[in-house]
Amino acid sequence: IASKKLFEQALHELFRASNKEKFANYKELRKKYETSERKVNIGIINTSFQELNYNNENESKGALTLKNKKFEKLNNKPAFKDNHTLIIAPLKEYLVGKTVSFIFDKNFMFEETSNKKIASIVADFGNNKEHIIYKNSLFINKKIDITYNESGYKTIAFTAFFEDGSSQTTKGKLHIKVRSANMSRIINPLVEDFTITSTIPFQG
Repeated sequence: IASKKLFEQALHELFRASNKEKFANYKELRKKYETSERKVNIGIINTSFQELNYNNENESKGALTLKNKKFEKLNNKPAFKDNHTLIIAPLKEYLVGKTVSFIFDKNFMFEETSNKKIASIVADFGNNKEHIIYKNSLFINKKIDITYNESGYKTIAFTAFFEDGSSQTTKGKLHIKVRSANMSRIINPLVEDFTITSTIPFQG
């Protein structure tokens, strides 16, 4: 299940792997986050990338062997493996309010792929109702208000339909504190910064 931390970690790794030419610096992106305790941006990463087909524990399972600090072909397997990543996540961990707003903005969508572009996105915000979010390269709904009757963690399901005819469902989670009429103002907990180590190779 995707979270703010997972989204920012993936964005950071992809940004570094692309030599800071694509994607974005997550710390700069944070400056654009909604500050209202009732609103949350939704971040989207859809990208294809390649990594070396090398298995350092058992080279025979890959395509390459490492000799004198250089990779050499080991068999007829492809030297690179194609990978695809889809992450759709709320960019806060906590919201306060009976009715909260989910915000969709191109500034928080990062798509770097030639063969797996998103055609449309449908969302279920935990209320068993489907909402068309994205279609034909546009956000159909830029703000969706959802009312929750009970406090607790809410699971949001996003289904992306790709131009190649395939689809993928991914989920995000955040905590909603339903405030009663006489409840005093609650300050959102802050999420601490974290250290990230890049692990994802990137082929632009």
